[in-house]
Amino acid sequence: MLQIDRIAHASRLRKLHPHVRISLPLIGLVLMPFAGSVWLGLSVLLFTAFINLWHGEVPVKLYLESLLAPAFFVITAVIGILLVTNPGTEQVLWQWPGVSLYVTKASL
Repeated sequence: MLQIDRIAHASRLRKLHPHVRISLPLIGLVLMPFAGSVWLGLSVLLFTAFINLWHGEVPVKLYLESLLAPAFFVITAVIGILLVTNPGTEQVLWQWPGVSLYVTKASL
């Protein structure tokens, strides 16, 4: 059995109704794009981390390790959004030497 499975079976959060465990984070994720506020996203992240670490008794090291996979996808997505192959009329902030990749004000 994986360590994350053992922690999930021993967590105090397992006693919560499944609808509550699913709906609370889902509500936060749905509200974030519509709010247009970085602070709301940060507060949802901190709230879920607090609930998992404090009430769920998940070790901090395991929690941070579990965030590595999503962080990899976020970092690669940001890099993909930043790099533009055709700047058009946009102001070029940085150009990759020898390659047609640009970072423009709009992509930033």
